[in-house]
Amino acid sequence: MINYEDAKEKIESIEGNVLLVNKGIPYVHLSAFDEAVSNDALYNTRAMKMHAKIGAGITYGFSTRLGGVSKNEFADMNLGLKLGDDHMAVLENYHRFCSAIGVDENKISCPDQIHETRIRLVTEEDAGSGISRLLDEDHLGVDGQVTNVRNLPLIVYDADCVPIIAYDPGRKAIGTAHAGWKGSVAGIARKLISTIQGAFESDPQDILVAIGPSAGPENYIVDEDVAKAVKDAALSMNLGQAKIDKLVWGPSTFAGQENKYKVDLWRLNRAFLLDAGLRAEHIFISGLDTIALHDVFHSHRVTGGKRGLNAGIIMLK
Repeated sequence: MINYEDAKEKIESIEGNVLLVNKGIPYVHLSAFDEAVSNDALYNTRAMKMHAKIGAGITYGFSTRLGGVSKNEFADMNLGLKLGDDHMAVLENYHRFCSAIGVDENKISCPDQIHETRIRLVTEEDAGSGISRLLDEDHLGVDGQVTNVRNLPLIVYDADCVPIIAYDPGRKAIGTAHAGWKGSVAGIARKLISTIQGAFESDPQDILVAIGPSAGPENYIVDEDVAKAVKDAALSMNLGQAKIDKLVWGPSTFAGQENKYKVDLWRLNRAFLLDAGLRAEHIFISGLDTIALHDVFHSHRVTGGKRGLNAGIIMLK
């Protein structure tokens, strides 16, 4: 297992990322996202020292593999309760990570995440679903959540899929989305914004979005059907060929990778966010590749599925 100093060096070598630590637990922040959130000129909030509790409106963080108590393939910080890991160890991981970023783990609202695009409007009654009690039935089939309830954390899980968190500082609303390749091509990022807009009368141009650690384009190798789905999604937004060429590369002629393609889910989700009306300067991509950094983050691709789960959590204060 990588140590904190080496993990910090790797993460912060990718511009715009910061590995913070609180109560001995590391977590990732995006510095430009932090700056936008705490920009008092734009949002009339008090600028605060960079920490888990930034700005005046939210707290958030993306987990790493460091700081937990899980063993073997789940080591150390696994936040997946349904993977076969020791249940009490996972609950301790939640306690540690949530304490570090300043949220109550017993109030988290959890999604089921089945690689579709259903987004749930979360209320006070959803607090604790999936953590302090079994997952409520109406959370099944959910890949995204939105709320304007304070002190109600939303979580999104990943282990190469793209975790998206959103914040509207004007309407005081937040959202999350789990964007695997299926959700990405189906436009879950755009649906997240339209759901926030519909539920809270948000102006998309006010919404800030952070795209967290996930599979990067240099290492996300797929078959032709996935590459075609990405191209079709781009065409549905009327993107030109030059932009499509930045989303899909291939087919490869390298030995062992014949007829394989590389796709950029970060850019694809960014395109859907722009299509939803976001400002380009309000979209922040971590650029942390969970496949390349599989010693820092859990990666499904690298381990063949024998791994834990990373998570992003966001909460209104």
